[in-house]
Amino acid sequence: MGWGVETMKELSADQTTITDFSRTISDIHSTINSNTKSIQEELDDHRISIDEQHEELQRALKGLDEVDAKVDNAVEKLNARIDRLQMMLAHALMHSMLHVELSEDEQFIFAALEKSAKPTPIQEVMVKTGLGIDVIFVACEKMQDKGIPIRKGSRDGKPHLFIESSFLEAQRRNRIIRIDSAIEQKIGNHLLGAYFA
Repeated sequence: MGWGVETMKELSADQTTITDFSRTISDIHSTINSNTKSIQEELDDHRISIDEQHEELQRALKGLDEVDAKVDNAVEKLNARIDRLQMMLAHALMHSMLHVELSEDEQFIFAALEKSAKPTPIQEVMVKTGLGIDVIFVACEKMQDKGIPIRKGSRDGKPHLFIESSFLEAQRRNRIIRIDSAIEQKIGNHLLGAYFA
């Protein structure tokens, strides 16, 4: 059997189709390889960029940690200085209090409140001092202005006055406020008078 011209032409056309198909597959393969390389390069660029940004973030975090440590150190030093200043101020105030002079009315009120270990009703302060309520309130405000911690309160709906206990302790130890003996005597007389009245 011989191969005819027609068969040869058909074989030649099939071979051309196979060659064209092979070229098409080769082109597709080249395109895929080219695209894969391009994608790989882009991914590598992104990875490098991410690595660089990660390193930058690590440096920034390290810098923030250093700043945080410096701030903590500064806060500790500042707190220590504030503590020292408060102690110095308290000491200075105690020494300056040694020179506070009270008027006669202020001495009456201070002495009456000093002798009481608890908040004293204003009515009782009026009896002990012989002073009116307006005079007592004005004198208390003046003593507060001088740094004496006289406080107003209320018990059972009645106004009371008292001196802060820490100040009373300091007064008992250091006699910060001097009360004339004549005033102490007058307070005693007012109490006796009220008792026998």
